[in-house]
Amino acid sequence: EDMVTLRQQKKTLLEHTEEEFGIVEMPMIEVTHHNQDETFSKEQEQKKGDLCFFAGVGFDSLMLDDFKSIKAWSRKTGFLTNQLSSVMGYCVALVVKTLPKTVIKGKHRIKVDLMTRDTEALFVDHRRGDVVLPVSSGIGRSSSGPSSNKEEKEKTATKIFSGVTGILAAGTSPFYGGGLRLFPFARVTTNKMHLRVGRINPMVGFVNIPKIFEGSYRDKSASHGGCLDFIGDDLKLW
Repeated sequence: EDMVTLRQQKKTLLEHTEEEFGIVEMPMIEVTHHNQDETFSKEQEQKKGDLCFFAGVGFDSLMLDDFKSIKAWSRKTGFLTNQLSSVMGYCVALVVKTLPKTVIKGKHRIKVDLMTRDTEALFVDHRRGDVVLPVSSGIGRSSSGPSSNKEEKEKTATKIFSGVTGILAAGTSPFYGGGLRLFPFARVTTNKMHLRVGRINPMVGFVNIPKIFEGSYRDKSASHGGCLDFIGDDLKLW
């Protein structure tokens, strides 16, 4: 009887939660890794990559490593172990380790080339009030439509960014963890991801932490090169 009652309670709770909040289905990102000049066999091409809701390289990865270092040190010394294993630890890592590394030495900067074969990929223009524009309209494409042939798809890929950036991250969920809303456009569509290319100075990002945290930061400068947002489902970078 206890088991039946417990199941009924769980069922009632789930039904109540669904009625009050709704259930949102989110696709996962498949991340595959390979060398630029590496030739894959058919079996390797079909091999699945890592599945996740968000992924990134650059500043965020550096800060995560610094946080792990701070947390390991606190556990070893016994100093503020609980506090430095929480969001407070991220804040300490940011100020003590990550900012000095990035501002003085630029260790977060990475050179990337970003391509997409998604013919419906979008670019979010902050200067126009978050207007979405097809990336294919601004960058040349050798074919106007998708192709079923893999080699043709590679030829028709559109280069949407090439240069140095401080962070390159993508997610199908708006939140990056701890309430950080790094991908405010992740749920604009039901089956695509939001990819963000962050090129602002680390100190600019530090000053704008509240806006970045709540997902309201926008780059409205004339050049619009500090924060670039794309929405798509087939992205390749190297």
